[in-house]
Amino acid sequence: MLLDWTQTRASGVADTGGKAFNLARMAAYGFAVPDGRVLPASHYRSWLSAGKPALADWPAAATLAASLPDDWLTRPLAVRSSALAEDGEQASFAGIHQTVLGVLGKEALLAAIETVYHSVDSPQAQAYRQKLHIGAEAAAMALVIMPLLDADCAGVAFSCNPATGRRDQMLIQATFGLGETLVSGQCDPDEALLDMPQWQPMRVASYRIGQKQRSSRMNAAGGLRQNHAANPERVLDDGALLQLASLCRDVAEALDDTRPCFDIEWLRQGGQFWIVQARPVTRLGEVIPPALASQGGFWSNGNSRDVAPYVMSPMDWSLCRWLIDNMLTRYLDYSGSPMLAGSERARLFHGRLYLHLSLMQWECHDSMGVDTAIFNQLAGGYQPEISVAPLTLAQKLKQGWRIIKLLTRTASLRARADSLYRQALARATVWRQQDLSALSDTQLAALLQQRQATLLHGEEGLQALQAGAGGNLSFLLKLLARHAPGQEYGLANGLLADNPLSFTATQNMRLLALANQARSDSAVLQWLRDPARDSQNWAQRWPQHTPFGTAFAAYLDDYGHRAVYESDTRQPRWREMPGYLFDAIAGLLAVDGQALAHRRQSQSASAFAKAGRVLPLYWRLMLRSLVQKCARDLGQRELARSGIFSYLEPSRLALLQIGRRWQASGLLAERDDVFYLSFREVVQILRGERAQGIAAMVADRRQQRAAWEDDPMPDVVHYGASHAAMPVLAAVSGKVLQGLPVASGTVRGRVRRVLLPDEGVHLQNGEILLAPSTDPAWTPLFLRAGGLIMETGGYLSHGAIVAREFGIPAVVNLPGVLALLQDGEEVEVCGESGQVRRLSAAADQAAVSGSRDTVCG
Repeated sequence: MLLDWTQTRASGVADTGGKAFNLARMAAYGFAVPDGRVLPASHYRSWLSAGKPALADWPAAATLAASLPDDWLTRPLAVRSSALAEDGEQASFAGIHQTVLGVLGKEALLAAIETVYHSVDSPQAQAYRQKLHIGAEAAAMALVIMPLLDADCAGVAFSCNPATGRRDQMLIQATFGLGETLVSGQCDPDEALLDMPQWQPMRVASYRIGQKQRSSRMNAAGGLRQNHAANPERVLDDGALLQLASLCRDVAEALDDTRPCFDIEWLRQGGQFWIVQARPVTRLGEVIPPALASQGGFWSNGNSRDVAPYVMSPMDWSLCRWLIDNMLTRYLDYSGSPMLAGSERARLFHGRLYLHLSLMQWECHDSMGVDTAIFNQLAGGYQPEISVAPLTLAQKLKQGWRIIKLLTRTASLRARADSLYRQALARATVWRQQDLSALSDTQLAALLQQRQATLLHGEEGLQALQAGAGGNLSFLLKLLARHAPGQEYGLANGLLADNPLSFTATQNMRLLALANQARSDSAVLQWLRDPARDSQNWAQRWPQHTPFGTAFAAYLDDYGHRAVYESDTRQPRWREMPGYLFDAIAGLLAVDGQALAHRRQSQSASAFAKAGRVLPLYWRLMLRSLVQKCARDLGQRELARSGIFSYLEPSRLALLQIGRRWQASGLLAERDDVFYLSFREVVQILRGERAQGIAAMVADRRQQRAAWEDDPMPDVVHYGASHAAMPVLAAVSGKVLQGLPVASGTVRGRVRRVLLPDEGVHLQNGEILLAPSTDPAWTPLFLRAGGLIMETGGYLSHGAIVAREFGIPAVVNLPGVLALLQDGEEVEVCGESGQVRRLSAAADQAAVSGSRDTVCG
């Protein structure tokens, strides 16, 4: 009847709920999770069918206590809900269902289970399900039974910043004792904000000691201990904070490496951190500029699916995530354009790569004046265009200066493009030829980190060249559109036809040359046309002293690091498996290279002639130079891509060697399982920092990737209007009350002070609910309230979570606000700035006394 963690993971989320299933997964992955038992939802359904009898009198429940470990009935237990729709990406049910702590003995256990069961029918649960359109079947209740640990401190950690949407920050709240008063919003906890910069150690950005620690420390027997409010002290020092943050980041990435944004409940006992719950963050906003806040935005794979049309492996995503962002912002850096801190330009949806094209449209337009329609065409895809205001003269002048700075800084890069490429290829060759077999695991970890740092920070020039091909081309297209509207793309195609070949085109022409060489050698020609040819052992058949063998070996020297879907490190490079190249050569045997050249020249001539008829004289004189620059930029983009991807070949070879080691040691089931770990996880394992549960995590990731492969995603993923607000400290000052914004939006209404949930009968639709704090009993009131003001609470309180999900503008952490605001007073609640503005005329006089009498004055 009761499942342990292993059985819970095997049973799946459909019968155990998100809370229990995630706990079981974390336990399987080797994280510190207290022992527990899960009562599956099938038992709840049987209880419903029996008419909801008292469990003490229900024969089917008689074996429950006997299923527990022998000593559990003599220890205080925690009984927690794990409904099937709970703790998911769309609905958290944060605090909606009942939790019972300090359960001791068989009778108390059965009573606690019955209490949790009945909470499914509570007003707040019914209102929550109705608001989010959750059906009755999803309300089926599983539950978790765990020993109650005697914690010296506890809290909640967001592996992101829920107020601003930043994924490169972590927010941790901590309080002495157990954490129930924190998540219910009944205390003002310590709060720490940590930065998680790319490929750098985490650091504590800020730490605030709770000013009103009303929480008392609860021991495992349910008794209360005196807190430390009289002499405030930090709950966690920096060392413990970084240790906890690292653990929470590992947990979040283990549970979902594509979206590691989790609300994690933790506790510490005797220096040991334990994880007692982890649920996905719901309704997490986007970091976008104010100009886009009212429009919403979108992610598109119209551009990225050309590079990565497949579901990406954890290794690929960890290697390229920051690299993509670096490339896409290099022009902003070089031009001196502002960048929005914490904004993201690449993300996975169901394992597939998407780009934040609404943000990128705005950045290109705001910094360089790039037309949004042209941007869309250059990027590809079916995403809409963002709305932009007409540029002022001052903006145009600023953009012109930025363009000059960008061109000046990239000019030397373009002059050195070939040199930069050769240097990258030479370095990658040295790496590829290096024998790693004698290196220890620790040495391998250091080597991998050094190589990754080189790729991210040592190849900025190639990154800039790879991403910087659109400037001159967008100008050309804009020019052509002005004088030949509707024909600009066709004209540009022709103008660019007859120019020095790009790197990729040259690569293909080399294959054509190999085909021409094969045509003159009957033995090679016969071998190429043989479907049973042994391509893997080509060097034995065509050694390098033969003309074809020499030419093909030279080709591999130049291009052997490339592959089909080369951004996927799981794919063998051409040097490993050249069969694809021989197939390509065989397919080129009948191609006439001279005809290709003639066609290019004809298209170019026709396009230049047509452009000459429509363009003014001064643009005709400059056209060929502009076209050459466009062709150069495009060619260098391809060159840079090859240079960057050349590093993936030695990375792949190193990972394969690590995979073989771990397969031999039993850590992994298969060699290629190493690609289902992230780069950071591989380094951690090599250092001996992690070992347990790796195979289980890899197996789950493989299964998830397989499911995503069979689950097509739309080309464009839209999101609604999103407002990013930085957290601020609570304050009250006159007519403007400054608090902590936790749910976006702005609303005006009259205040209704509600000190207890049962007083909520007086709340009228659209009124602003003013409460000391909130717990699950308050949530039905949220459906009627126009906004929410709480005297205490934080980002992670249940009230804040549910307010975000319901879309209610909410401001919390306003000491003294209950004494200041009165029933009927009109206020404006701004969930972006965290301000509550007093609007009624009666507030003028109250503001005078309020400025004297409030806590923060």
